[in-house]
Amino acid sequence: MKIKRRALLLGATALPLSGHYPAVAQAVKRNGLRSEETGETRIKSGRNATVTGMMLDAIERRRFEQVPAAIIYESKRALVNWFGCVLGAAQSDPVNRAAQTVGSGTVPIYGTTQNAQAKDAAFLTCLSSAVYAFDDTHVPTITHPTGPIASVLLALAHSEHKLSGQQFLSALIAGIEFSCKLANALTRYAPEPNFGLYLTGVTGPIGAAAAGAIALGLDRASTGWAIGLAATQAAGLRATHGAMSGMVVPAFSASAGLQAVLLAQAGFTSTAEVISGERGLIAAYAPGADWDAAFSGLGEDFEIRRVSYKPYPCGVVIHPLLNVLKSAALSDLTNTNVQGVEVRVSKRTKTLTDNAAPTDMFAAIVSAQHWVALAILGHPLGVNGLQQEQIDDPEVSKMRKKIKLVSDDALEVTDCVITLQMNEHAPVTLHGNKVDQAEMTLNDVALKEKYMNQGRGTMDQFQLEKLLALLLNIEQSKDIGRDISAIFRPVS
Repeated sequence: MKIKRRALLLGATALPLSGHYPAVAQAVKRNGLRSEETGETRIKSGRNATVTGMMLDAIERRRFEQVPAAIIYESKRALVNWFGCVLGAAQSDPVNRAAQTVGSGTVPIYGTTQNAQAKDAAFLTCLSSAVYAFDDTHVPTITHPTGPIASVLLALAHSEHKLSGQQFLSALIAGIEFSCKLANALTRYAPEPNFGLYLTGVTGPIGAAAAGAIALGLDRASTGWAIGLAATQAAGLRATHGAMSGMVVPAFSASAGLQAVLLAQAGFTSTAEVISGERGLIAAYAPGADWDAAFSGLGEDFEIRRVSYKPYPCGVVIHPLLNVLKSAALSDLTNTNVQGVEVRVSKRTKTLTDNAAPTDMFAAIVSAQHWVALAILGHPLGVNGLQQEQIDDPEVSKMRKKIKLVSDDALEVTDCVITLQMNEHAPVTLHGNKVDQAEMTLNDVALKEKYMNQGRGTMDQFQLEKLLALLLNIEQSKDIGRDISAIFRPVS
């Protein structure tokens, strides 16, 4: 794309799952205090600030209204990726099931004929964006920022809250930055990150509520209330992965964020500091985190630069394996000539993805064996790989059983060693490391192709092209809700 992202993502791809946190060590050395009672090193803030205060200051200083052109452009890419994901899963079984639980309203559910109330619409559109695990990823923290924020902003835009394209972009960028900075605080700046947290559920409501408050033009006090009310709903567990429950976490975030901002608009108050207070969110989820350092570049060092758009609809720690196999360009591999496959990965990758017998798409999304089998056999690595017929395919199932994941403490999540034992030839060994995985996003051409491929199931080519043009020139819109509604028509 227009933005040179390799150098940025290269540094970011040392994912927090690796367990190495130089920033924390430096912060402890600089600001650490030894507790006489416990002997633990605790990190203190260098200023008399709070996370909420930093966020409110950035909003008041209008830091998200005049941002570099590259950041504006990247926010449009995030929106294109999000819309593609929404349209691609709008008529999927999980979304259809969830749609049965909501009432009618006036806000459109993209890709369907259904309208719903604003909060339900935010829930359903965010669910659509997450169902196939194709949504964007903040690489350093593995949070998925755009879904809850875009869903809330568009629900507001369609429900008598007129938003210009410029207002929408400013709020979207701010929400993404707040979510990702908070995710940094909970992982990269935390002495002992809790990897049981599904960060989108923790950071999503806060980013969405703050973005909604900006879009509605709430004053400083009301915006603070919205942030506090969202923080008390922040929750997400990785134990939900492998079932529909794993895809609903971002949707809950959208619903919670919108509820928080509407309550605040109605004058529902919150205590002053629910995030970084003594008994606040960070103290509960990441004790000792240096949140001051995590938020210090807010509005200047933009985290959206480190957001990637997935080339494969599966857990991001599986991507390095697929990249290595794809780069090797192996051909004519079958169950006849492949005797076995050893995949050496990080302990975290094995823990999250070791499942040689997924029974449905939710388990397949986080099954390394399933995706490696598809790659070895030369099958497409898109959403079709999640179809039940692919999961049940006898050849795919047979290959999955030959693939053994081996944990290697010397490897990070960006590393892998794949050895294919061949029946009549010498073994083939493939290596992948951080440098090989630096490009963890899609360029413009690939992103458009992803968007188009997902959208064709619910919209025709003309509609898709028209929507894409609107998104890429969104700052020209005077009423984004009206302009998007004009493109969509009932889908039978």
